[in-house]
Amino acid sequence: MEQIENKFTKFNEFAKSLLPIEAELLRQYCKFEDAEKNQILQILLRNASKIDKQEKFPEYFDKRKYSFVKQKCTQILEAHDVDKILERIQSWEQAILLDKIEKDQEKLCLQMFKHSSSNHFHFIKLYELARIYRHYLSIRMKLKDFHLVQNYLNQHELEYNYAKTINDKLNASSVEIVEHYIKNAETNDQWFDWLSEIFFNELLDGQSRILTWIRLIFISHNRKNYEPLKNHFHDFEKNICSGKFYSKRILSNFYSQFVLYHTYFKNLNQAIFYGYQSIKIINNDYLYYINNLAAVLLRANRPADALDSLKLANTIAKQSSNDHNKIGHAAFTIFAYIDLKKYQQAQTHAFIFYRAFRKEILEHRWHLFFSAYFKALLLNKEYQDLLKIAQSCHLVELDASYQSNSLYRPNIPWMIALAKFKTKAINLSQLNQQIQEWSNNKSSINSDSQISELIELNKIVVSGK
Repeated sequence: MEQIENKFTKFNEFAKSLLPIEAELLRQYCKFEDAEKNQILQILLRNASKIDKQEKFPEYFDKRKYSFVKQKCTQILEAHDVDKILERIQSWEQAILLDKIEKDQEKLCLQMFKHSSSNHFHFIKLYELARIYRHYLSIRMKLKDFHLVQNYLNQHELEYNYAKTINDKLNASSVEIVEHYIKNAETNDQWFDWLSEIFFNELLDGQSRILTWIRLIFISHNRKNYEPLKNHFHDFEKNICSGKFYSKRILSNFYSQFVLYHTYFKNLNQAIFYGYQSIKIINNDYLYYINNLAAVLLRANRPADALDSLKLANTIAKQSSNDHNKIGHAAFTIFAYIDLKKYQQAQTHAFIFYRAFRKEILEHRWHLFFSAYFKALLLNKEYQDLLKIAQSCHLVELDASYQSNSLYRPNIPWMIALAKFKTKAINLSQLNQQIQEWSNNKSSINSDSQISELIELNKIVVSGK
């Protein structure tokens, strides 16, 4: 097997990067009459839907057949890739503005104007390109091409104005939706209904529909309710499979959202499958995808796999300017060490990160980070250190201001109370009274599993084992 991997390195890299929906696209458009090429293709497509136990490719086939299959598959995927199409449109725009557009480029550009409609994925960008191109053509007396472009502009003017109005309204909605997401407040149902109407509008351009999808995900994630999105996910997947919404970037993001979707419905194996698919390529959202995967692996009691995944993004996490994702990565790493019973490593990792990013933690995901850090300190019996940090960071006051949040859980005061009990600042009766109050207050507990985790930690710490 090692020999074939060395012999077909580029093909194997391509095979490992292929995503299940890409395989569906290739099933529709990629056919070979040659039996050996077709066998290579079929193995390639089957393997795309497997995380492990991959089928082996025949070693005795001619290397050129592997190269041909890879080349053909790449051509088909790139022809449907909306990111590649955008790159072409932008290259034409630059060439026109710099008076450098070539004959072959003009031919392709004109063909796109001739055959595309208002539901083209990049319709707004294409329409604006036509406006620029019209200036270029008119002063050069290229009247035939000028009239084609002018007709395109006239024919689609109403659709363009409508699409621009939708985009302006999307920008207006973002202010409220993102603010509610940050505060975990309820978003008006009118936004969800309007966004859904736009998302399912097949006459609208794909980019606008993607933008509505992102906002719908924000709302559902904030509400912790993916039930209303069942049809949306089905429709999104259908549009990627058809090629309308396809690009590797969009597909990776879709798979990462599928992680959250399946986790909500407690389909953890499905969530993990899509989590691994989402990290097959490294892009600007890779750290976010890694964190999502690690979270569901931890929930599925697979801390070793979670830690292995998190380590893939260690360098990216250190260099990231996104404090939300950086802190999430640190917290999930601490939880993974704890679940592996590597308590000292968990504490050391937390201490180093806390010393380096104390300000950022307190501004962003302090509740998640200190839930992890304090758990490590309790399990290492570092009760005084926990109380010092809690006092230094004013966590009791911070927690009190957070209690109205819909996602609130009493991790921080619970763990502070445990540390106080172990340092004899309160007695067992006082501790039990506080715990009883939190246990009875259902508004402070998001799920039975969360209260169970805190009760289990309580037993370990109180018993001193």
